[in-house]
Amino acid sequence: MIRLLFPVCLLISSRILVQCAPQGFRVTKLREMAHEEKPFTQGLELFAPGQLVETSGSYPFGTSSFIRVLDLVTGRVLNQTTAGVENYFVEGITRSGDGWLATTYLDGKAAKYDRQLNKVAELDFPTEGWGFSRSHDDSKFFATNGSAFVLELDPETLALQRAIPARCLGKDIPGLNELEMVDNFFGLGPTLLGNVYRTRLVIGLDTVNFECNSVFHLDDLERVEADEGSGFHVANGITYLPDSGNLLVTGKNWDSIYEISLAKDDGASSEAVSKLRSWLSPGFLQVSRKTLSQIPDYQGLPSNSVLAKAKRHRSLHASGV
Repeated sequence: MIRLLFPVCLLISSRILVQCAPQGFRVTKLREMAHEEKPFTQGLELFAPGQLVETSGSYPFGTSSFIRVLDLVTGRVLNQTTAGVENYFVEGITRSGDGWLATTYLDGKAAKYDRQLNKVAELDFPTEGWGFSRSHDDSKFFATNGSAFVLELDPETLALQRAIPARCLGKDIPGLNELEMVDNFFGLGPTLLGNVYRTRLVIGLDTVNFECNSVFHLDDLERVEADEGSGFHVANGITYLPDSGNLLVTGKNWDSIYEISLAKDDGASSEAVSKLRSWLSPGFLQVSRKTLSQIPDYQGLPSNSVLAKAKRHRSLHASGV
């Protein structure tokens, strides 16, 4: 049985489908709230009614990773903990059963928490940690590691089950960062949203074949800094608000968290799709496939344990498994 995807692609023959463009969306800023202390955001999720949970990596050096709970309306910090991540660079976080699971960048560990963010266990994590999310039916976790692969992980053991390349317009998409699962995104079915690292693009992936079905950009929210290409001030953090269908988005060290709405852009040249095509051009992709690191200015940092770990992880990072 062939599953029909939206938008429908042109059938050239009984065996070949032309790679169709994803659905483009226009972004409207509805409001903004303070991003207190402007942390190095790695994960953003709904925590409880009226609350968000956010993870922040330990950058710059000398700071500690932490997990905090925010008021959904004001952005005010309600609770903050370093438990379970005080010695690690924390990455994505997602719901796990009646609690939470937070991943780490280079340490091969994930911290498990109860619903109040009390640490209850530590698990082995099979890859370099980047984005992390649940599947729509909670049957697996999705993770990324800086490569072009989305990894499917066992919901209990975190063992790697499958690695599938994320693709848009016939090309692999490296560097998907913070992830957000939307159970039915604008009628497209279960869709995994992801920030594309070092860009303001957000793409949506069909969770069966991981072809992109949607794209929008965040260029018009917060000022674009010149050093975003080195990993500073990059867009990172997406939360879906099911009651309204809106999104909350932010970035590493951004001044604000923004609530946005999306509208389909069905024009002949969707701005978001055009930006995606430009980024997928050979020159852009050549730059994007250089060594990706969650830590800005990777090449300029002193030799230390983080870099040593990074070198040990590099083959895994490049292969996607």
